[in-house]
Amino acid sequence: MLRIVTTADTEIMATAAAVERLPAGFPEVRCRNPGGVEDHAAVVEEILAGARAVLCRILGGRRGWQHGFDLLRARCQERGVALIALGGEAEPDAEMMALSLAPAGAVAQAGEYLRHGDVENVEQLLRFLADTFLLEGWGFEPPREVADLGVYLPGEGDVTVEHARAVRRGRPTIGVAFYRSHRLSGNTAFVDALCSAIEQAGGNALAVWSYTLRRDADGRVPALALLDGHVDALITTMLATGGSEPPTRPRPSASGATGRSGTPRPWRRWTCPSCRPSAPRARERHGSAPRRASPRSTRRPRWRSRSSTAACWPA
Repeated sequence: MLRIVTTADTEIMATAAAVERLPAGFPEVRCRNPGGVEDHAAVVEEILAGARAVLCRILGGRRGWQHGFDLLRARCQERGVALIALGGEAEPDAEMMALSLAPAGAVAQAGEYLRHGDVENVEQLLRFLADTFLLEGWGFEPPREVADLGVYLPGEGDVTVEHARAVRRGRPTIGVAFYRSHRLSGNTAFVDALCSAIEQAGGNALAVWSYTLRRDADGRVPALALLDGHVDALITTMLATGGSEPPTRPRPSASGATGRSGTPRPWRRWTCPSCRPSAPRARERHGSAPRRASPRSTRRPRWRSRSSTAACWPA
């Protein structure tokens, strides 16, 4: 009856959790990730088998699955199936919305549910789709706003940065940045494991979830601004974006704020004593003697430290 087509596995996870909360007798819900598919026609037929409404959300918009999406839209139009087409970004995708085979207001509201796509919002989305396109009458709540940024503490959930910073003194604090979609869908086992490994290795973990690491209109990266001055190093599981021009001088921190010592510091690579060419295990660890990063390198440094050296965390 209801079909959810998305290239984001976390949305499929959130949908699966939301289905468990739906009442008995609710219309059938199926999900499909079309990523990596070669036989688009077969996948489209699989999606449309028994479908009366299809929500299709593609990262990258129509170009992210162009041949398959065009075929899906044509088949929906032929068979009178409602198609709610959305892009994968927070901002509405005008092209996808225009290609939808559903009222513009309904498409916009569906996008708002997924913009704040935790399990509760996805449950209300399914109820909304069932009532709007299948005329079921289950009832639904409007989209509930969810923050774009937060601090996560394994075993407790979302907390303030002050609460998360109530840690053991004399140990380095390692920031962990991960996608908001993982937090909202409950897919945090890998974050728990990473934080546990940091604690076992002698550090304090400070995990932050965020929608993106892109700069905002003021040139700041909110997730990094939240961590700035609180961490000695950063592990990110997110894609970082920025300019392609190599820096001509050391850059200040992405937030423009001061570090833990009260003075601005650039983001820099750590030079680990045990990884220097003279270290006995350097070649064993890396396969070849590591080289210092060129000042003109276009690769952005991942680590931030208070000094030019730091201990190497065990793998």
